[in-house]
Amino acid sequence: MDTGLQKSQVVAKPHSRFTSGPALVLYLAAAKLLLHLLPVARYGIFRDEMYYLACSRHMAWGYVDHPPLTVWVAWLSRNVLGDSPLGVRLLPILAGAALVWLTGRLAREMGGGRFAQAMAALAVVVVPIYLVGHSWLTDNVFEHLIWIPLLARKRLPAKKDCPRRHQNRTRDLLPHYRKHLKRTFVHFG
Repeated sequence: MDTGLQKSQVVAKPHSRFTSGPALVLYLAAAKLLLHLLPVARYGIFRDEMYYLACSRHMAWGYVDHPPLTVWVAWLSRNVLGDSPLGVRLLPILAGAALVWLTGRLAREMGGGRFAQAMAALAVVVVPIYLVGHSWLTDNVFEHLIWIPLLARKRLPAKKDCPRRHQNRTRDLLPHYRKHLKRTFVHFG
């Protein structure tokens, strides 16, 4: 009896939008956000955060022992969100959730399916250095957000349907942000 389908013509059942790869990545990003938001008020302000808050009262274009971007973020969070632990740590926590989303998106751009996207995002959620680093304001938090577009720029070919000005945007802007991050980041690009 012929069913009309060859063995090579098996059609995969499409996933709903709630169980697709991007949806799973968003669930993991929300879980990371919640994981860091729940205990944020249980601990006082870390000594490095105190130092960045003190530096944010005396803004400069550069500092001897740390890059200026972290101090700019401390100034923004102090003036907009306040000096509370949640106010100081909200932007690093959001940066951690954004890193999970960007990693899942990079996996998708590299051709990964639903499982690959979810595993890439999950790997970022459970890495111990990210669990600790995204819990407070530190130099490395925002550096990670720049790594993903740089990796994409180095590893992925330019899309043919994308206008040239959009392809060059990442190439032109990222080196300018790099100089405001840690000095070791110069070796990346």
